Amino acid sequence: MNITYLAESTKDTLVVFFGGFASLPHHFAHLHATTSVVMCYGYQRLDSMQELRTILNTYKNRILIAFSMGVCVAAKLLDSVCFDKAIAINGTSAGIDDTFGISNKLFMRTVQSLDIAMFGRMLFGTNSLESNKPKYLHSNLDFRESTALDSASSHFCELFAPREILLEELASLQYFCSCDQNLDFPYTSALIAREDKIFPPSACERFFIQKPNVKIHYLNAPHFVFYHFNTWEELCAL
Repeated sequence: MNITYLAESTKDTLVVFFGGFASLPHHFAHLHATTSVVMCYGYQRLDSMQELRTILNTYKNRILIAFSMGVCVAAKLLDSVCFDKAIAINGTSAGIDDTFGISNKLFMRTVQSLDIAMFGRMLFGTNSLESNKPKYLHSNLDFRESTALDSASSHFCELFAPREILLEELASLQYFCSCDQNLDFPYTSALIAREDKIFPPSACERFFIQKPNVKIHYLNAPHFVFYHFNTWEELCAL
C-alpha cells in the first residue's frame, strides 16, 4: 500500500483518505485543503500500517474519508483507530458481497477481463460535468470528453497504472475480501451516488440503512463524485 501526502499543514487535523481501486493521487489534485491530507492507495500489497500509525499519532484530530473499495480496506486495517469522523463514499465495509457490495460474479468477471477504457467510462461517467468544474485530471488529457472515452485504452495510460498492476491490485482485493471483514467499523456518514455504475447504490443503501448512527447522503453523480467538490473540507462536512 502506498502512502503519500496530498497536502501538508501545521494544523492539528489530519484527513486520512483511502482511495478506491486504481485511484492515484493526481485524480484528486483539484481538491484544495487547509489541513493535512494523507492518501492510502495501491492495494497490491496491504501493508505499511506501521508507517500510517506513526503519521496518525502526530495529529490530535483525525478524519477518515474512504472511497469505493477503500471503505472495506480502511474498516479492516483501522479497526483499532479512533476518528472524529469517518465518511464512506460509494462503498461498504463488506467490499465484495452479493448483498452489501460488488457481487462476487461481477468482480470475478472484472478480474478475468479488465477493460480499462470501459472502467474509465463507468468510473467517471460519460457525460461532461459543469463547465466550471476542473477539466483536467492530468497533463492535457480531458478524460471526460466522449471522444477520449470512446478511444482506445491507450488514452488512459496517463490516468491509471499499467494493466498488469491493476490486475494485481484486483487479485489482492479479492483475496482481502474473502477473509473476515470488519462490518461494524463506526462510519459516521455515507455518501451514495445515484448514478454509480461500479459499486451498486442499492448495496450501499442496504448496508448503511441498518446502521442507525450513520447519516446517509445522496448525490446525482457517477462513481467518481469528487468533481462535485472543490475542497477536502467540503467532503469532511458530510
